[in-house]
Parts: sequence; structure tokens; C-alpha cells
Amino acid sequence: MGSDDGPVIGTSPRSHGDPRRSPTASPGAHTSQYGDRPATAAWTDRAILAGSAYRDGQALSARQALYRWLNPQRDPAGIVAARAAAHLMQEPHGRTWPRRSPAPAPLADPGATGPGGASGPAAGHEPRPCVLDVGAGNGLYTRRLHADHPELQVAALDISARILRDVPRPVLVADAAHLPVADGSVSVVLAMHMLYHLADPDAGIGELARVLAPGGLVAVSTNHSRDKHELDELWQAAARDVLGTTQVPARVSLSSRFPLEAAADRLREHFTDLELIDLGGVIEIPEPRPVVAHLASYRAWADQMGVPFAAVIDQAARRLAEHLDRYGTFTITSRVGMVMGKRPR
Repeated sequence: MGSDDGPVIGTSPRSHGDPRRSPTASPGAHTSQYGDRPATAAWTDRAILAGSAYRDGQALSARQALYRWLNPQRDPAGIVAARAAAHLMQEPHGRTWPRRSPAPAPLADPGATGPGGASGPAAGHEPRPCVLDVGAGNGLYTRRLHADHPELQVAALDISARILRDVPRPVLVADAAHLPVADGSVSVVLAMHMLYHLADPDAGIGELARVLAPGGLVAVSTNHSRDKHELDELWQAAARDVLGTTQVPARVSLSSRFPLEAAADRLREHFTDLELIDLGGVIEIPEPRPVVAHLASYRAWADQMGVPFAAVIDQAARRLAEHLDRYGTFTITSRVGMVMGKRPR
């Protein structure tokens, strides 16, 4: 695992420069039958998404935590909140929010495991949000909208009831592929790091356009296909150590189904005035814990990864600890962005 004349994690034959940026594997004894990527069908499996991957906010929070060490610091939730408020000041649609039938109701009980009765507005009254946060997860964007602009009407929607337990009301438990919202009834719609979880991301984009009012604002975020490639290389290095092979599966890459470099083109069918906002930078981490937690946050897809997941995580932690002892920090290249646009009138 490494040698005295090079980085502990290794240097890729195709990369040069700071060894902290270039983790790759040591050669193994033989090749194996493993392919390049785990099967992607599981990344859109509703049972896995609601019952495991996003059953609660723990895994998502582990992935979000890496950005504490991002330089320059970015504030995507603040950007969204400010842009949504500015848009609504210019075009205060003030619309009601009629739901399609059948429609899941907001959660009645934060501990519920499925759709329940009314929550937030009084029972029997429809909520009137101007902003719909689709795939809201643990509520990062919903909370910021409530905190910065309490005058706005905001609703969070997710397929997982449990991850919405502590998200400000109203919330909806529903599938983003079939939004229980009437045509043209929302002024601002968000889809932050979630379209890659849909079986058909382009159909999901069509749903966002359907519910958005003419002239309404859309915000979509995702990762570049080369985002955090150092984590991919660390994972494969650890997998080679564990399996003793030169060919191992790549790490889960959710955003490969809807990468940043293709996002604007795929949104262009439904939206205009598209703007790409760079949220990337360099993450310098001085301790192993956040990196290991990030790698472990994909445990929901362990069965599809073709490796003994826990053993690879442990080996990655050992490689990372030795690397940090030698170099002091582990550098990760963050290539993340957001596309904002409007529905044509």
C-alpha cells in the first residue's frame, strides 16, 4: 500500500502534479469478471430510495458534509432563496395550488411511514405554496427558503416520508415522476440533485415544466461526470487491495445519469433563459472521518457494487489515514453546478 517514493494512495498514470489529488490503486495479482459500473437500475428503485438510501437524512447529510471544507465557499441554498424571492417580487403569481387526483396528502405525523392527513394548513384547506421543492430530502433548500423569506409559501416533496419528518410544513410524500400538482400552478420549482434518481430524467423535466406557471422559475442542480474523481480512485484502490484484482467495479456515480455537462441541453426542450451557475471548487480535508462517511453513505447500493462493501470501506479508511499522515490533507475536486431557467410564456 504505497511506497516511500510516492503518495500512499498512489499516482494515476494519466495524472500528474499534487499527489493529494491523484489517488489510484496498486496493481493486483489478476483480473476478474467485474465490470466498470454497478447496475444503474437500483439507483432509481423506489423501494431502495424510500426504504434505504433516503429512509432518513443520515446518508444525505454525510454527502453534504464534505462541502464544509470547500474553497471557495458556496451557498447554493442561499442563491436559490434569493433568486426565488426576487422572481416572486417581479411576478407574484399568488396562485392556489390545486392538486391532481389521486394525490397524496401532506404528512399528518412526522413519524409516519406513508402519506397521511393534512399538515401545516388547517385540515380541509389546500396549501398555497409559490415554491415547490421536488426531491427535498432533508430540507436543505426548504429550510433556507423558510428562514430567509418567511413571507414565501413553500412546500417540500419527497418519495420518502421519514426523511421529511423534520422538514418545515407543508410536505408531500409523492413520486417526482408523477407530481400531484395541477398544471401551471407553481411559481418556482426546484429539483436539486434528484433528477438522476428518476427512471426517465427527461420525463421528470417535463413534469417540472408542466406544474410551473408560464414565466415561472426552475432551478436544477447536479454533478459533473468527473466530480470528486479522487474519491472514485480511492474507492478503486481499496477495492483492488481487497479483491486482489486489477479490474474492479467503479464507485456508484448517481449523477452519471444526468451529468452537469449535459443538463442545460436536456432542460432546453422545456425552458428558456438558461443560466449555468458554478458551485465547484477544491475540498481540502485534514481528517479521514468525513471522507469515509461519504463513501459509506452509498451503502444502500452495496449489493449492486460487486465488492464486499464493508471491507472496501475499511481499506479505504486505512489508505486515507496513511495518506493524511504523509501529506496532511486529502484534496477532492468538486465539480457541481446549478442550471436556472424559465418556462416560456
